[in-house]
Amino acid sequence: MSPSGCYMRIGTSTQPMSTALIDELYAKRIHTTLRNIASPRQDLTFAQLKIYYQERGGVK
Repeated sequence: MSPSGCYMRIGTSTQPMSTALIDELYAKRIHTTLRNIASPRQDLTFAQLKIYYQERGGVK
């Protein structure tokens, strides 16, 4: 994406993208947010957080 529009590489040349192609590619993009990313560790607890705050006098 540039100020003058979107371009795609075709062989050794660069061609402007049509509005329809831009819209199609934008609609297909992956929405990668933290909420959508699965954690590899599902056995998480608040034990470490509790220790952290206990050491600082925040939790008894």
